[in-house]
Amino acid sequence: MLNKDSFLLGVVLGVITPPIVFGFLYLILFVINAIATNDLSVKMSILQIVSITVNAFIFRYYFIGRKYDKTGRGVLLITFIYFILFFLIVHKWQI
Repeated sequence: MLNKDSFLLGVVLGVITPPIVFGFLYLILFVINAIATNDLSVKMSILQIVSITVNAFIFRYYFIGRKYDKTGRGVLLITFIYFILFFLIVHKWQI
């Protein structure tokens, strides 16, 4: 299924990957904070930006590594949308 050159596949990969990565990173930090005696606090915005940035690796894999242009474009589109939403939310919708 992941070996197709499809715009829809790129959109789906771009949409589901950041929330999964965010949840994984949040869980790791939660476990580390529960075990460690010192507080390892990380801002939520850093976790969000790292989870969105993971799409760049998926984009590179499909666009450059596999030469699947449509899939890469789908991932890139969703990545731009995530970044725009991130900056709008961080700046509290002040345009």
